[in-house]
Amino acid sequence: MAFFRIYDAAGVGLNSDIESIFPSGDDFDVTGMDYDLLSDDRARFSGMLDNGLSFRAIVSDIRAEPALRSMDFLSNGAMVMTLSQLRIPVDDDSGFDRILAGADEMIGNRYADVLEGEGGNDILRGGGGNDRLRGGDGNDLLQGGAGADKLNGGVGKDRLDVGLDAQADTIVFSGARHSAVGRGRDVVVNFDRGEDHVDLRALDARSDTLGDDAFLWGGQTRADRSLWWVATDSGVILKGDLGGDGDSRADFEIMLNGIDALSKGDILL
Repeated sequence: MAFFRIYDAAGVGLNSDIESIFPSGDDFDVTGMDYDLLSDDRARFSGMLDNGLSFRAIVSDIRAEPALRSMDFLSNGAMVMTLSQLRIPVDDDSGFDRILAGADEMIGNRYADVLEGEGGNDILRGGGGNDRLRGGDGNDLLQGGAGADKLNGGVGKDRLDVGLDAQADTIVFSGARHSAVGRGRDVVVNFDRGEDHVDLRALDARSDTLGDDAFLWGGQTRADRSLWWVATDSGVILKGDLGGDGDSRADFEIMLNGIDALSKGDILL
């Protein structure tokens, strides 16, 4: 699991072009770099990247197969970002391109961040600011923190925590398979009715017609191409049927913990 953290000293949030911060294979060439030996097989290298950031890097196995284990990025001596829990061979020019493919933990700062986990079971924590968190594939944990955040878990069994602040957050579902029926459904916590919303506008309620059809609101009554909710001991399950098959059975479900009802106003259709 790779670990990322961006600090307030960056002056901006982490954007979706995070990989532009990382050095290229040519940029991270330990030959001729300043270094300090930390032990017989570990060293701390330092230098300057083409993007103007300075860095400190820990490299292990320096006498056998040197591998990058962590990097700190700095601007005028102030910490901008930490990248750790790595194992990238220093002679692998494409190693940085594969960092986000696995399980990651990413922590934003007080500005507006865009955190994208891509593959793997990711942990994304927005911090302050109006953040955009996208888990991608895998069973992800997304925590919006303070600010008006948008959380999209992607495919997998995700836990989506919009936080306890008074800002309006949005849980976005881009496809029916983003939240399965039954135990594989996504779980939303700290949802504040009248403030937060579940956004289903990207879903077409009818696959048998041209165009993009919105869902009908059924309250607690299920029906074809409709949304309805069912109360449980721990909250409410929002269920949705994709019309056209005539079965009026849920094709996706979303668990919202800690509430006892839903209304049409809680959903963006």
